[in-house]
Amino acid sequence: MNPFVVIGYRGADAFCDRETETETLIKNLKNGRNTCIISPRRLGKTALIHHVFNSLKGWTCVYVDLNLCNNLSDFLKSLASALANVPGTNRFSFIELLTSLKFQVELDALTGQYSVGFNLVKPGDNRKSVSELLKIIAKQRNVVIALDEFQQILSFKDEQAEGWLRAEAQQHNTIRFIYSGSQQRVLHEMFGSSKRPFYHSAELMSLKCIPKALYIPFIVNLFKKGKKNITYDVAGFIYDYCLGFTAYIQLLCNHLYDEKNAVIKEDSALSTIGNLLKQYEPFYLKLKKPLTDIQFRVLLAVAKLKKVYAITGNEFMRSAGITNPSSANKAVSALLNYDLIYTDTDERGNEFYSIDDVLFLRWLERQSA
Repeated sequence: MNPFVVIGYRGADAFCDRETETETLIKNLKNGRNTCIISPRRLGKTALIHHVFNSLKGWTCVYVDLNLCNNLSDFLKSLASALANVPGTNRFSFIELLTSLKFQVELDALTGQYSVGFNLVKPGDNRKSVSELLKIIAKQRNVVIALDEFQQILSFKDEQAEGWLRAEAQQHNTIRFIYSGSQQRVLHEMFGSSKRPFYHSAELMSLKCIPKALYIPFIVNLFKKGKKNITYDVAGFIYDYCLGFTAYIQLLCNHLYDEKNAVIKEDSALSTIGNLLKQYEPFYLKLKKPLTDIQFRVLLAVAKLKKVYAITGNEFMRSAGITNPSSANKAVSALLNYDLIYTDTDERGNEFYSIDDVLFLRWLERQSA
């Protein structure tokens, strides 16, 4: 099997580094501390969570993806489905429990995963049903619930969902929570503002790129196990091209590993990159379509500079071909709302703007070439 995983988690052998983060998360869990993982998309937050779950022995580990949840009803379904898919012997006891609570539990023959519906549960009982599920989960020893893309709860129609969920979490001191998400500004506000319900309720962990010095040997060794040869220089080129973003490194290496060539050279990597950009181009053109001329020029400038610290600075304004600072700020605000750029802080705490979709960034570079 191709050792470069692009979907899901396949064990420690296919997982690169994150030793410090794994150790910190496990220490937090065992000492009763919740954790909030914050990072750009595609840096491996979800894989890290599953790696921690894989490292925990004797724990009930529940992973809930909130990405497609728009209300408490969706959240309830996702929580119930996560319970039905808990690994190990607890799975069947949870399935029996969900059935007794009038949930409809169905097995997807294609994926091997259980999905849960609740046609017999009244819509008004969503909060009560979530509360009951948490009470039942709390009866287990050593429980951790990971709520991925946690900022999604802010889109719930119930305006009090944030405060209500915080109150629920406080009631169960046997459950530890891992919150994670990619909307960094939102999560910093949720957990860092004294006016918000989740203020100081979790340790903050900012996930950064895996160091190049650790990732390159990992790449070389996985190719070697498959009796393929890739030099450290070519592996370094892949890392640099992908700007250290885990998902894109894995994707590019996955395609290169699939090639018949026993020796992977830089021209093979360049050819594969070209094919990927061509494949995704129709999607990128759709992303470009709603943008104004100024917004697109600002986006091209962010792609060119990689990190932008001063939106109204001379270098950025000149690169974007803009003379009015107000226009630059409005364009950046729009691009943030479109989720085409993101903000982060460096090691010194300085805020910058960047693009976390590396292939999109590289495609943009070609548009301005």
